[in-house]
Amino acid sequence: MPSTAVKAPAILPPVQDFMTTRQVAARLGITRQGVHHLIRVGKLEPLEVGGTDLRPAALLFRRADVERLAAERAATDE
Repeated sequence: MPSTAVKAPAILPPVQDFMTTRQVAARLGITRQGVHHLIRVGKLEPLEVGGTDLRPAALLFRRADVERLAAERAATDE
């Protein structure tokens, strides 16, 4: 299956602007598998950072995107 992640640019904004898969899962109250589901259905777009032939790239998410999604989910829960 082709990757839906975007390759990270050479210069990234400050690290506090990003969240890991584990942080996203905790913020949204879902599992890490749930985060990967959100990627597959197009609700989250990860950035691939690093990685080699032997080690997969880390996935990072823009904090603003995660907060937007959290707000959308909260609005539908009301």
